[in-house]
Amino acid sequence: MLSFEVMEITSNTKLDLMSVASKNLNELYITGGDKNHGIILKSADNGNSFSFFKDDFGQRINKLVWLDSLTAFAVANDFNAYSTSNNGISWQQVWFRGFLSLEYLTDLLDICAVNDSTLFFCGGWEFGKGLIGKSTDKGISWSYTPLDHEMRSIKFFDASHGICVGYGALLYTENGG
Repeated sequence: MLSFEVMEITSNTKLDLMSVASKNLNELYITGGDKNHGIILKSADNGNSFSFFKDDFGQRINKLVWLDSLTAFAVANDFNAYSTSNNGISWQQVWFRGFLSLEYLTDLLDICAVNDSTLFFCGGWEFGKGLIGKSTDKGISWSYTPLDHEMRSIKFFDASHGICVGYGALLYTENGG
């Protein structure tokens, strides 16, 4: 049986908290928000306290991933994503290039990085249409795989081997998708 010491930490927000990301051994980030407001909280003391890192996104931030000490990507509701290349001082909206049918423009729920240039994201809405996105150039350009299932979580172990799960689907690849 696992034993955890439970310690209540104040988050200073009543918004939904969605995920935890780490940048290094000391810095933790929590994403969250609601339909019209997204936040990222930061801890610089191993999670003992959190403060607002960024609190003016236009929709809930579902997941954050750091590529290196300066560069991060965050995925959000309503087919939105954001990136920073200056340690979060400023964030830019990511404009996804490439044709994708409007029925697949949905909430982006998870993102993972294989290395400092290769990223994958997944998303979906209401158990229906979903997608997986991939970039091999630090998020400058993207390719997409539309699916008939909402995809909720994605993890790649290297550039070839990955798994993505969602409503009624479990997908595995050995060739990078």
